[in-house]
Amino acid sequence: MKNQLAIRTFDVASDGVAHLRREAALRERLDLARPLRVELAPVDVAALVWDAAGTILDSWEGPHVRIALEPGVGTIVTDAERLLGVLASLLENAREAVRAAGRSAGVDGIEIGGRRVAGCRLLLWVEDRGAGVAAADLPHVYEPFFTTKPAGRGLGLAIARKVVEALRGSIRIDSREGEGTRVEVELPVTPR
Repeated sequence: MKNQLAIRTFDVASDGVAHLRREAALRERLDLARPLRVELAPVDVAALVWDAAGTILDSWEGPHVRIALEPGVGTIVTDAERLLGVLASLLENAREAVRAAGRSAGVDGIEIGGRRVAGCRLLLWVEDRGAGVAAADLPHVYEPFFTTKPAGRGLGLAIARKVVEALRGSIRIDSREGEGTRVEVELPVTPR
């Protein structure tokens, strides 16, 4: 009887996870299709970066994440939830790239960081030493539904760009196939 209860509980939990994934995919498509509303408030940059890193540290396996924050990086006025989503998506891409390249977890991992630039702007980055992006694919990485991953939806970078632009920022990718990728997000400290 206890085993049947456990199986039923697992089935319900599995159905719930599948439902949450379907909801997330639908929400991504809607975010891409409609204008974004951002809710601006002061955000502690260090806390946001640590929270983002925590999203991919779900196990002791996989690439290590190095956090490189300039001392006193401070706060910015932004939409914390949306920016956290961008950073989490970039970190997940980095984790998948490092794993795809077969790099060792302790040495060849991921770095997320932030520093002030020109006093009134913030530069955030996610860098990996993973598989990299082919030069022919780089011009297409922001296109909705473009993906090189067998199970990818091709929405992550398209949505990231839309969010960053809604926050009056810019996003850039530098990548070399077989060497890794660096994605930079530059944002105003206080949007106008």
